[in-house]
Amino acid sequence: MYNIDTIVNKIKSKNKLTIGVDIDNVLFHIPIVEHINEVFDTNYTYEDQSDWDFTNFPEHIRQEAFAAFKTSEFMCSTKPFWNNYCTLRDWKLAGHTLYAITRRSVNLMSDTGRQLDRHYPNIFKDFIFVTPDDSKARWLKYVSADLHIDDWDVEDSVAAGIPTWLITNDKTKYNHKFRSNTNLYQASSLEHVKLDHTKWQS
Repeated sequence: MYNIDTIVNKIKSKNKLTIGVDIDNVLFHIPIVEHINEVFDTNYTYEDQSDWDFTNFPEHIRQEAFAAFKTSEFMCSTKPFWNNYCTLRDWKLAGHTLYAITRRSVNLMSDTGRQLDRHYPNIFKDFIFVTPDDSKARWLKYVSADLHIDDWDVEDSVAAGIPTWLITNDKTKYNHKFRSNTNLYQASSLEHVKLDHTKWQS
């Protein structure tokens, strides 16, 4: 008779992974700079957003960004990145288990579920909302994640021993400070993430 450890080891022996995937700026582009420019008639670029918390912006712009992040009309109408669906579909067909994990405001939970169903139907086993005071690593460990993919919450998963990919590109200057972390795998988009388990052993 199988116990849970036997089942887990059997799954892992076949390289079937459990993968946690961040939502914002990994699954969906969050056009916050475009939103700011539209509201305030400014000409900011993503090069100007050097801090994830917008501390280098004027306070009224920072507050508008935070307000938009809590608004379903803005957050849950965002568009998926090109080829993400095909990448995730292929991972699922290969037998991997996928969880969407986010720090979105909890008032967006229902609309986020519908957004995921609309753009990534039948891809995720579940989606997880993590509160500001909580750690994504705790939830990743709870679902026995073998891999984490994120644009920001990467240090806690690395510290927890979970192989972690940083999504970093010309629209994520706020995370370029993480690029020097040699414990992170890095890719410009989800489709460039490699699920080569063997190299983690080297």
